Amino acid sequence: MGLGAGALLAQCLPAMAAQDRARIQIWFAKEPDGDALLDMPVMKGFAPTKLEISVGAKKPFRMLHFSDSHIAWMNSRDLIKCEAGELKWYEGRRRHFATNATGLAAALAYARAHRLHMLHTGDLVDYLSDANLNYVRRDLEGLDCQFALGNHELAGIPSAERPGRRPSCAAMRKSVAPYFPNDLMCHSRIINGVNFVAFDNCGMSADSFEAQFAAIRAEFAKGLPTVLAYHIPFFTEELGAAQLKAVPRMKSFADITEAYLAAPPRGGLKINTALREWLPKQKNLKAMLCGHKHAESRGLFCDNVMQYVAGATYKGNAYDIQFT
Repeated sequence: MGLGAGALLAQCLPAMAAQDRARIQIWFAKEPDGDALLDMPVMKGFAPTKLEISVGAKKPFRMLHFSDSHIAWMNSRDLIKCEAGELKWYEGRRRHFATNATGLAAALAYARAHRLHMLHTGDLVDYLSDANLNYVRRDLEGLDCQFALGNHELAGIPSAERPGRRPSCAAMRKSVAPYFPNDLMCHSRIINGVNFVAFDNCGMSADSFEAQFAAIRAEFAKGLPTVLAYHIPFFTEELGAAQLKAVPRMKSFADITEAYLAAPPRGGLKINTALREWLPKQKNLKAMLCGHKHAESRGLFCDNVMQYVAGATYKGNAYDIQFT
């Protein structure tokens, strides 16, 4: 019986292999374009929220604001360097963010189909690795996408075996800059008379506060309607109250750190505390776009200026914004 079963399986193998070859032809498949992108299976579950924001544009335009994709992969170059804790981290994060690649692909397909400008407000990758950085560089190659650094682009994988191995801010910026679509400290893109200013509010530019603040001030000095893009939402009483409710061990605003909200009452990065005081005085500040919380919210940052927090792309969230 054993020999008979083995012979039967051997006979089936060529047929099974042929079926697999028939099913998996991705490399040779024609890439869809236009409306055909929206009909692809990867779009299932992608549900951007549509908004309209009045900023004084010369003519209306649309943008996809997405955030928190959390691409979490390693290749052989990464894995052979892993200590035990790092390997465990990789396996856990890969499972936790199982929909990260499909979420990012759906967002990019949606933007391409609708010919939208794109803005990603951080945590494009879950941690720095050769696999992650090359993955996102290839996915964003040639696309009209502006990027603001997230805390996960800054953070390393927790490792008791190799503590204290994070390089200086300057060294980090130099090593990761080639993989992202624009300057990380401060970057401006003007669309139909509206200045979108993306900046790092997570700390990779902490060694260059004066230069970074000067660059942001220079963008406002252009006098154009300005939209800020960054990762961690700035503290407001509304967001602070929501944070206390979400984390019961926090008893007051004094317990909130910048791991949760930028420029909380207890203080934080110099750039965030400086901007928290300076931005409400800027008459040409029109809107503020960020992410980090993995859930959508919208609320006043200061008089007449709304802060829009995007949901997580790996959950199928994004904002399809009409700027007028």
